[in-house]
Amino acid sequence: MDLIFFLIRYTPFWSLPVLLIAMYFSYIYWIKDIRVISLGFGLIAFISLSFLAYWIFAGGPDASVQQILQFQQ
Repeated sequence: MDLIFFLIRYTPFWSLPVLLIAMYFSYIYWIKDIRVISLGFGLIAFISLSFLAYWIFAGGPDASVQQILQFQQ
Protein backbone atom coordinates (compact mmCIF):
# COMPACT_ATOMS: atom_id res chain seq x y z
CA MET A 1 0.00 0.00 0.00
CA ASP A 2 2.95 2.31 0.59
CA LEU A 3 3.90 2.01 -3.08
CA ILE A 4 0.44 3.20 -4.15
CA PHE A 5 0.61 6.17 -1.78
CA PHE A 6 4.09 6.97 -3.09
CA LEU A 7 2.87 6.92 -6.71
CA ILE A 8 -0.13 9.10 -5.87
CA ARG A 9 1.91 11.59 -3.90
CA TYR A 10 4.54 12.03 -6.63
CA THR A 11 2.23 11.81 -9.65
CA PRO A 12 3.70 14.78 -11.58
CA PHE A 13 7.17 13.23 -11.54
CA TRP A 14 6.05 10.14 -13.46
CA SER A 15 2.89 11.38 -15.16
CA LEU A 16 4.33 14.30 -17.11
CA PRO A 17 7.18 12.34 -18.74
CA VAL A 18 4.84 9.45 -19.59
CA LEU A 19 2.33 11.92 -21.04
CA LEU A 20 4.90 13.65 -23.24
CA ILE A 21 6.53 10.42 -24.44
CA ALA A 22 3.18 8.76 -25.20
CA MET A 23 1.94 11.81 -27.10
CA TYR A 24 5.16 11.91 -29.14
CA PHE A 25 4.99 8.23 -30.07
CA SER A 26 1.28 8.50 -30.79
CA TYR A 27 2.02 11.28 -33.27
CA ILE A 28 4.90 9.36 -34.87
CA TYR A 29 2.83 6.22 -35.38
CA TRP A 30 -0.11 8.27 -36.67
CA ILE A 31 2.16 9.79 -39.31
CA LYS A 32 3.45 6.30 -40.21
CA ASP A 33 -0.21 5.25 -40.66
CA ILE A 34 -0.10 2.57 -37.93
CA ARG A 35 -3.33 3.60 -36.25
CA VAL A 36 -3.71 0.78 -33.68
CA ILE A 37 -0.39 1.49 -32.00
CA SER A 38 -1.03 5.22 -32.22
CA LEU A 39 -4.36 4.82 -30.44
CA GLY A 40 -2.68 2.67 -27.79
CA PHE A 41 -0.18 5.41 -27.05
CA GLY A 42 -3.03 7.92 -27.10
CA LEU A 43 -4.84 5.85 -24.47
CA ILE A 44 -1.72 5.79 -22.30
CA ALA A 45 -1.43 9.57 -22.66
CA PHE A 46 -5.10 9.98 -21.69
CA ILE A 47 -4.69 7.80 -18.59
CA SER A 48 -1.60 9.75 -17.57
CA LEU A 49 -3.44 13.04 -18.08
CA SER A 50 -6.33 11.72 -15.99
CA PHE A 51 -4.03 10.88 -13.09
CA LEU A 52 -2.44 14.31 -13.32
CA ALA A 53 -5.82 16.05 -13.41
CA TYR A 54 -6.95 14.09 -10.33
CA TRP A 55 -3.76 15.10 -8.51
CA ILE A 56 -4.35 18.77 -9.35
CA PHE A 57 -8.05 18.80 -8.46
CA ALA A 58 -7.48 16.83 -5.25
CA GLY A 59 -5.16 19.54 -4.00
CA GLY A 60 -1.61 18.28 -4.35
CA PRO A 61 0.43 15.53 -2.76
CA ASP A 62 -0.95 15.41 0.77
CA ALA A 63 -4.59 16.02 -0.08
CA SER A 64 -4.64 13.39 -2.84
CA VAL A 65 -3.32 10.71 -0.48
CA GLN A 66 -5.79 11.72 2.23
CA GLN A 67 -8.63 11.48 -0.26
CA ILE A 68 -7.57 7.95 -1.23
CA LEU A 69 -7.37 7.00 2.45
CA GLN A 70 -10.92 8.28 3.04
CA PHE A 71 -12.16 6.36 0.00
CA GLN A 72 -10.52 3.18 1.26
CA GLN A 73 -12.38 3.23 4.59
